[in-house]
Amino acid sequence: MVVHARALSPVAPERLAVEKIGVVRHSLRRAGAAALTCIGAVAADAATRPDAALTPAALVGYSVTIWVLFPVAMALAVVAGVAASRRAVLSFWSSSLLVAAATGGWIAWGVGNLEGSLYGALLATGALLAGLASGRPWPRQVRAVAVALIALTTAVVLAGAVPVFAA
Repeated sequence: MVVHARALSPVAPERLAVEKIGVVRHSLRRAGAAALTCIGAVAADAATRPDAALTPAALVGYSVTIWVLFPVAMALAVVAGVAASRRAVLSFWSSSLLVAAATGGWIAWGVGNLEGSLYGALLATGALLAGLASGRPWPRQVRAVAVALIALTTAVVLAGAVPVFAA
């Protein structure tokens, strides 16, 4: 059994709290691209709906609040809790997967039909891909453009392909 030297040295409680906060903040940053992709894709889809009974701004606010903010907030709370309890930064894969699965599952369950399931699955796929792209070892500008393109592609697919596939 290998014992890490740091585990045997006494550490001040203040330092542990600072390390835990840093680990949580870093893990939440890793989940951020997936969360922003979900918000952006649903907002863009809601803003371009021609058959909406509400004004576009009201529909965007409603859609993002009901269908995205709740599951994203719950997923980010889970990411923060796991990172704090493990005192380790979650990978881009696991943090993005948590956000994607929570949002996609929430939409699929909440809508409860084939169209909702397709919408949730495609949104989750876009969020996962954006989260993974944000973790690539590319320059920051390239990562930002990649995440924006994935979010835009997800919004286009949600607006165009889901109604066609569900019909």
